[in-house]
Amino acid sequence: MFKKVAENLKLTKKRCARQEKILQFATNMKRAFQHLYLLIITVTLCHCKSESTLDTYTEKKILIIGNSNEPAGLDPQVVTGVIESTILRATSEGLCVEDPVDASIHRPGAAASWIANDDFTEWEFKLQRNGFWSDGKPITAQDFVFSYHRILSPSFGAKYSSMLYYMKGAEDYNKDHRELYLIKKSTQLSKKWDALKSINFRGDESVNIKGFERSEFSSLEVEDKKKFIKGNGLNQIEKDTLLAVKADPSLFEWPEHIDIKTRNAIIDIYINNYGKDLWEHADVGVIAIDDYTLKINLRSPVPFLPDLTKHYTWFPVPKHAVLKYGTISERRTKWTEPENVVTNGPFKMKTWKFNYKIEVEKNPFYWDEKSVKLNGIVFLPISNTYTEARMFYNDQLHVTYTLAPELIEYSNKNHPKSTRQETYLGTNFLRFNNNSEGLNDVNVRKAIAYATDSKSLIKYVLKGGQNAATGIVPPMGKYKALTKFGFNPEKAREYLSKTKYADNPEDLQIILLTTDKEGAKTVAEALQAMWLKELGIDVKIEQREWASYQTRMSKLDYGIATGGWIGDYPDPTTFLDMWKKGDGNNRTGWSSDAYEEKLKQAETTKDPLQRIETLQRAEAVFMADMPIVPLYWYSSNYLLHESVKHWHPMIMRNQPYKFIDLNK
Repeated sequence: MFKKVAENLKLTKKRCARQEKILQFATNMKRAFQHLYLLIITVTLCHCKSESTLDTYTEKKILIIGNSNEPAGLDPQVVTGVIESTILRATSEGLCVEDPVDASIHRPGAAASWIANDDFTEWEFKLQRNGFWSDGKPITAQDFVFSYHRILSPSFGAKYSSMLYYMKGAEDYNKDHRELYLIKKSTQLSKKWDALKSINFRGDESVNIKGFERSEFSSLEVEDKKKFIKGNGLNQIEKDTLLAVKADPSLFEWPEHIDIKTRNAIIDIYINNYGKDLWEHADVGVIAIDDYTLKINLRSPVPFLPDLTKHYTWFPVPKHAVLKYGTISERRTKWTEPENVVTNGPFKMKTWKFNYKIEVEKNPFYWDEKSVKLNGIVFLPISNTYTEARMFYNDQLHVTYTLAPELIEYSNKNHPKSTRQETYLGTNFLRFNNNSEGLNDVNVRKAIAYATDSKSLIKYVLKGGQNAATGIVPPMGKYKALTKFGFNPEKAREYLSKTKYADNPEDLQIILLTTDKEGAKTVAEALQAMWLKELGIDVKIEQREWASYQTRMSKLDYGIATGGWIGDYPDPTTFLDMWKKGDGNNRTGWSSDAYEEKLKQAETTKDPLQRIETLQRAEAVFMADMPIVPLYWYSSNYLLHESVKHWHPMIMRNQPYKFIDLNK
């Protein structure tokens, strides 16, 4: 089948000969730059063979790691990627840390010990008494409270804030549900909450207000003003708009039973509290009992909380350093610059040379400094997988980020002891922009999904031991993966026949967005050929460098986009929660009340097996709407030098650096 697909692809390319020549020229130029980059790195690491070979770094106990790309930043409350996580795990530490061998074991991190109540809704962590920041200042429970306040702050806008929604009150505070603090708890109002909760506080989602985004409220016509206010609700409108509502109550649709006095009192409360941080009123479930005791209250049972605290969104940030360079809600301030950054992990920042390297060195203030074997780590942003492999073969790297499919067979034959192919808790998929023309039709999405031959993609293109995905959640523990989805061209054509594109599939104008990494275009072209062959849909491929690719996905500026997700913790919710409405990692425009209701049911279900079954029903709802196309469950293919010791296979590729050693 795949050979026929390739023939169709060649025919398509012949129709675009001129574009192909341009692409070839661009490819040749890119390869030239890649060779230059390799030369620069080679000269840097091997300028003098007698003193700069990998053996020398091994003797100095400095680990050299390929890390794919330049990180978007190193603020654990801003970033969202694996590339950043690879570095943050060296410089920062959560309450618990990974065991180097057994992922089910939770080792002490910033917390020396912890206990939970019987239903896992209340946890108490005792911090390390000898825990210090890299500048020598003590780490306290107040630092953790500040950190969780910061990432949840509505004005901070952290895309990964949902990782903390397990805490009581965290979601309401982060989503700025101000009415719960200003109105429900108010002593100034004569009416009870039951009589007030029908007021439009959070906005009417059925009202389209996109056209008003850049308009001044005062310049709008009266009917548009009403529409704008209705769409936003009282929680989201500006102070001048609140004043306008007070002056003219008809601009807002008040429930009939709310009298004028109460209306004015509510508006006054909102005006008087406009722009204020309501953290102190939100009762978010994190409390500093004393300097070394942190209490966390959860909204439902979470027996896997220690796993969550290992994720960088739960890492502490230094209150004193953050506030030195800005306010709690400011992003991208100077506190994360190499000369200013303060962290609490086994290593601290040494140098950061953009698009060249990041070096970290052993942190003398780390509480468990005596257990750290390495003296430092160098992270190299090598985006070219062939360059990275060549550097490894030439003894210039200890660990690669990945291994190109074309090099797996060669590596197994010539470097069998160094070639690693391991289970990786992750799913590769295609996102659909569910708001775009054509793809807003579930039958179009299903047609494309069922016309996607993942097994052929794995066999002929990827060649890395992956397994074709039948759902978004890979099999783990007692959670059994869904089995109903898979390549079925007849079903694909049946779904397309139900759409307005049945007779003219070429009318579907779709952009397939992917990255500029090696192999990305090959995968995209294979998908393009499959859809052309099975459905007559000819998509346009657009490659973008990492930052631009991420930006376009966030803005829903695509039709279909390649994507993937690595589990943050070993539980199905790490793959399911991200598709909730408003989650910063959703980026499809899709949401479902039925889906979220089942996730809520699972969250409050105490019986483990019943919880798993409820989560499977939630995934079934998700797959019925097909907002994404599951392609394959990841395997981790990379190269590891024999001098690296205590590096064991881990399903999330999150080996704890503090236990790693280097010996010839």
